[in-house]
Amino acid sequence: NGTHRNMTEIKSKEVVVNSNSENIFNFISNLNNFYELLPQDKISDFKADNESCVFKVSGSVTVSLVHKESEPFSKLVLTGNEKAPFAYELHIFLEEQPNGQTKAWQVVKADLNPFIKMMVERPLKNLFDFVAEKLQEKYA
Repeated sequence: NGTHRNMTEIKSKEVVVNSNSENIFNFISNLNNFYELLPQDKISDFKADNESCVFKVSGSVTVSLVHKESEPFSKLVLTGNEKAPFAYELHIFLEEQPNGQTKAWQVVKADLNPFIKMMVERPLKNLFDFVAEKLQEKYA
């Protein structure tokens, strides 16, 4: 079933967020809130409930994210729905710091052929760097 092929990993920048990991985890666990972290000038047709969201990236793909698993306050895993053009997971990591701040970053793991990888790698990195920055701003 192709699960042992090389998955492409795209890592966002790491940011330090001025809040504890529990607050951040509770915010991002409700996928209605994901809209606040997206570049609103570059997305459209955002729909969500607590467990999933879907949105279109301008001039590009429709992204769907469905809650797959979580480790409270440290990790959240979202996956594409069955309509996704390729298999992917978004791993959001939270690492609480001794001062009550939290280091946050994301890793996208995607099953991409070389052609699709070439097209989506930079836009996805930019998107998730933006999400990281917005999360940081939210608690600034």
